[in-house]
Amino acid sequence: ARILGFQEGESQFGEFPWVAAVLRVESLSGLKLRRFVGGGTLIHPRVVVTAAHKVKGYNKSDMVVRLGEWDTQSEQEPYRHQDVAVDDIVLHPGFVLQTLYHDVALLILKEESKFASHIDSICLAQDLSLVDPSACVINGWGLSGFENGEYQRIMKSLTLPLVQYKDCVNSLRTTRLGRYFRLHPSFTCAGGEKGKDACRGDGGGPLACPRKEDPKRYLLVGITAWGIGCGQDGIPGVYNAAANDSEGSEVEGRSDTEAITREENNQGRQHGAKEQRLEKRKQQREERERRRQEKEESREERRRLREERQRERLEAKEIRRRNRGF
Repeated sequence: ARILGFQEGESQFGEFPWVAAVLRVESLSGLKLRRFVGGGTLIHPRVVVTAAHKVKGYNKSDMVVRLGEWDTQSEQEPYRHQDVAVDDIVLHPGFVLQTLYHDVALLILKEESKFASHIDSICLAQDLSLVDPSACVINGWGLSGFENGEYQRIMKSLTLPLVQYKDCVNSLRTTRLGRYFRLHPSFTCAGGEKGKDACRGDGGGPLACPRKEDPKRYLLVGITAWGIGCGQDGIPGVYNAAANDSEGSEVEGRSDTEAITREENNQGRQHGAKEQRLEKRKQQREERERRRQEKEESREERRRLREERQRERLEAKEIRRRNRGF
């Protein structure tokens, strides 16, 4: 994925200090080259979250995370970036490559990143009611177009609104996915305005939304996953819901991975445990209602098709009856 609308969309240096670039070290004619793989988000001094499909199959020894990057073609930035080697890659245990379900991976760094004015972590959005859904931001250095595009030099940023689950499903069903498409509940959606979207190269990057009570502070809501083309009018982009899936990734990781990630998540759990349980129950009720409605819609569609077939048979029978006189 790559951010469109890029002409007016360049970020300021250090404006989004949690954005990371995931790189792969390759050897060419004796030289060590670092190839851009995708985006990432710093959620702990030693943890970067990204898309699983971006890093699946790679050796951890070949992976490097770059923090504090802004202009990929310049060394004259106010402060230098940091390159940190990857110690472990933890894929979400429920990740499915063919469908990109639970498309989340944690990159455990060999050493803690050094926080500075242009390098800092971001907390996960445990409760979407805390964020302003109309002013979320995506970032990346992706391609300028779906085909024959170029990677961007300056980190781009773009403001997008979150899209309600049902509205997103209805929009995606108007595409080649078809009217029976079902969006997995591990996804969330944003955007839908023509020319403003993520595209190839932005995968794994953050979807962050400002806190309502403090708009200068952001929470990580999603991880750039996939879309239908790039920037089509009325078609939102699809993101993995960051909080739930990032928590799931730690379940089958190493013990130190669990400790690092748990420490980050506990910062947002020390207060309001009861409210979180109530919110979870609410989401479960909404999910059950959504499934019930989908089942009802499917039942209604089958009934309509039966009536159409019955009507067609009656019409055909009437035509044969009339033709007997000729």
